[in-house]
Amino acid sequence: MGYEKKIICLANSKKMSGRCIAGKEMVNGQYGQWIRPVSDRKEGEISEEEQMFADGSYPQILDIISIKLLKPLVYKYQTENHLIDNKVHWGKKDVEIWDNLEQIKDEPSKLWLNGYSSPNGENDRIPEDEASELKTSLFLIYVQSIKVHVYTDFYKRKIRALFIYNKHKYNFSITDPKVESYFFKKQDGKYQLNSLYLCISISEPFKGYCYKLIASMVTNPLF
Repeated sequence: MGYEKKIICLANSKKMSGRCIAGKEMVNGQYGQWIRPVSDRKEGEISEEEQMFADGSYPQILDIISIKLLKPLVYKYQTENHLIDNKVHWGKKDVEIWDNLEQIKDEPSKLWLNGYSSPNGENDRIPEDEASELKTSLFLIYVQSIKVHVYTDFYKRKIRALFIYNKHKYNFSITDPKVESYFFKKQDGKYQLNSLYLCISISEPFKGYCYKLIASMVTNPLF
């Protein structure tokens, strides 16, 4: 029969040919555990049609939405996954305000395991065998400032974020399509943003590593 969850949308990022959507569950006016709705595709990405509201619009960051789910679909460290019922439209219930994110944010001491970096990143990946032991794959954190690095690598434009969280340095890839669109209109360079929330997600394994990604950058106003 399935069940329904109401969540605040905190990520709607690129994943394969679709999207990775995630948020925190809302119960009796309080926010609780993370929920990541997934499809039954190999990588679990959500198609445009599957995330569509009945009026033809799509979830935006801070939307409060209801989703019909069929069952938990835990994949190793991605304990937050739930299989969607793709026959039922999602519903938009309300929009959360920026000021309430202070109560919704997570406060980990660090972003999972540090000490493993890709050639272009810093503390941005975890060996697959160690990632499989983690208990969660999503955080919403507050940072005072970040530098967005827009650059061209082998004729392809890319975007990353450099920031410090609890005295740890990080350099992550950004998969938020609205942020990407905004900064790709600018010249290559580094751009500072102040006072924002980052939704950090751990990817599926790729060549022996799971990567820490910025699935959304929540600013006021939004991108």
